[in-house]
Amino acid sequence: MNWTKPLFYSTPVSIERADNVGPLFKSILDSAELNYRNMVTIQNIINHMIKTPSNNKKWLEKLGSFCDQFYSHLAKINGNVDEVHELYGDFTDIKTGVISCLGKRGSTPVFISILRGETNFTMWRGINEKVSANKLIENREDFV
Repeated sequence: MNWTKPLFYSTPVSIERADNVGPLFKSILDSAELNYRNMVTIQNIINHMIKTPSNNKKWLEKLGSFCDQFYSHLAKINGNVDEVHELYGDFTDIKTGVISCLGKRGSTPVFISILRGETNFTMWRGINEKVSANKLIENREDFV
C-alpha cells in the first residue's frame, strides 16, 4: 500500500488555499479515523477467533464475514488517502490524524499541517523534520 505520494511536494500551496479545503480535510480525517477504529476492532475480533479455531461452518462463515468487513474498511481508508492526494496533501500520520501539505514560510519550503478535529492548518515543520517537530503557526502572514 502506498501511503505517500511525493508528487504533491512539487506544488507549494498558500496557507489560505490550504485553509479553503480545511473543512474537506477534516471530513476526510473523520472518515479515515472511523474506518481505522473499526478496522482495529475487527482485527481484535479476528485475532481472538483465530486463538480458538474451529472447523464449524458457522465459525468459518463468521470469520470470513469479519475478514470481508476488515477489507471493506481498508478500502475506504485507501479512498480517503486518494482523496487527500488529489488535494495535494498527504496523510502524515493516519493513526493520529495529521494531514500535511507543502507550503512556504517566507521563501523556505515547509510542511503545513492540519490536525484531526480542526478546519484550518495550525502547525508547521521543516522539510526534513518529523511530524513530532510540528510547531504552532503563530503568525499566519509568515506563510505564503
